[in-house]
Amino acid sequence: MIADTADIHDDLRRERLCERASEIMNHAPAVTTRLRGCKAFILFLLAIFSAARAAEPWVLLPEPAFMEHKVSQPIAGAKKTVLAPARLTEFGIEFPSLADWKESGATEDAVLADTSKQAAVWLAQAEVELVRGPKKVLQYAVLHSDTLPLCAVVFAADFRTRYEEAFGPKFRVV
Repeated sequence: MIADTADIHDDLRRERLCERASEIMNHAPAVTTRLRGCKAFILFLLAIFSAARAAEPWVLLPEPAFMEHKVSQPIAGAKKTVLAPARLTEFGIEFPSLADWKESGATEDAVLADTSKQAAVWLAQAEVELVRGPKKVLQYAVLHSDTLPLCAVVFAADFRTRYEEAFGPKFRVV
């Protein structure tokens, strides 16, 4: 080893080669070994994340048209809202790029079926607050959740029947 006289840690006075030889040596090989280990760990996490992402089903979410998602479909009669496929991941809602959507091979019917199943689960998990007016007449219901995209619960098969008794056959969803 060639000592660097400007570095306080490379002072070799009064030491034999065998005493601190492993501490004084150039640490570059240890650092590169650590970096290789970190790179391998990051690649491992990415592989797990991509596998978990592929397992999540697509769901349709009503979204504002101005968001200009790469993949979306119009809603009949709606001027400012579209349906956009998305996945709910551990990092939040992910909308696909055109390449991701084509690669998945998902069909509209399959996505609608997955959305209906998932929406039923989300509807059961949502907290419902019924708000009454001054004469104790039911005015509206508010669905609450900090983690679920509740805009999709309207796709649940039992959504209409669940609230039809309280609000009548024609009610608005906002």
